[in-house]
Amino acid sequence: MGILLAYYTSLPSKLGIGSVGILGCLFIGSYFLISKRRSLIFGLISVLLSCSIGICTWIAHDETLKKNHYINQLPNDDDEHDIEISLVEKLKSSAYKFRYVASVKAIDHKAVFGKIVLNLERYGNYNELAIGSNLLIHGKIVKNKRPDNPDQFDYGKYLDNKSIPAQLYAKTIRISTAADKNMFYYAGKIRDRVLINLRKNNFNETELNLVMALILGQQQEISPEILHDYQFAGAVHVLSVFGFAYRLYIDVYQFSAEAFTEE
Repeated sequence: MGILLAYYTSLPSKLGIGSVGILGCLFIGSYFLISKRRSLIFGLISVLLSCSIGICTWIAHDETLKKNHYINQLPNDDDEHDIEISLVEKLKSSAYKFRYVASVKAIDHKAVFGKIVLNLERYGNYNELAIGSNLLIHGKIVKNKRPDNPDQFDYGKYLDNKSIPAQLYAKTIRISTAADKNMFYYAGKIRDRVLINLRKNNFNETELNLVMALILGQQQEISPEILHDYQFAGAVHVLSVFGFAYRLYIDVYQFSAEAFTEE
């Protein structure tokens, strides 16, 4: 109940932390002062304490509430900034842009953190950027917005649930020669090596994209027609299940690395 309440409402962090402290004291006091543990007061305090712990759990995991998150360092949405980022994941490209998930390191030379979706125009060699590459970008950060039309897919909410509160639209780009050799970097190298070996077996592009989805769960390059056929057959999960272990390993590493950094 507490997690759902914090998810659907914008409760201040101080309220959640304060409620745990107050209700914790009431819980301990009622435990020793009330002889009957089944009393209504003790049960009500227990439920409220559990709810407040759920609220604090959500607050602790919401990165956007931290002061040094990049979303809290944007005084004006219309301003352009110099942003230092490191590429984390390649997304499915659109007709006009290449797209990546990136980790923000600094904005206007001020150290920050957080994930963002990077959009690059379809020119140059941006499609070949390696995961782990460090980029210095001058561009505009646009916070996620709600859809304009009713019943339209809420992509902004989808990104919010992935702890990605904004997108970056690049105007000028400088690519650093140094890369962040973290787990994302080595996972990208393994994926590229698998791709090279598969191409040696003379797969055509359609078959290659399908095999990559089966092995690594990478569905970015699958044609919409094939994806629709799998969805219509009720077998779209087959494209991801074999790559689930790969994705889970990366997600667990990311969570562990973030926890280690906070400690």
